Amino acid sequence: MDILKTPPDGQALKRLAEQAGVTVKGLINLRSTAFRNAKVDASLLTEDSAADLIVSNPRIMVRSLFSNGRQTVVGF
Repeated sequence: MDILKTPPDGQALKRLAEQAGVTVKGLINLRSTAFRNAKVDASLLTEDSAADLIVSNPRIMVRSLFSNGRQTVVGF
């Protein structure tokens, strides 16, 4: 799935994060230009607000992200 064309919804993000063993906030690339341009204080993000931020701007998500439906691997 191309997350830029079809961003996952909040529930899908929570499943992906759980499968990867990280928080939804952990799916955000804090070094990305898109995240810096969003001008969001990462320390204030809750799981729900992090999910909302990714849904509205999927470019802030870490990539590569691979999932087979049971397990998710996140990394560079």
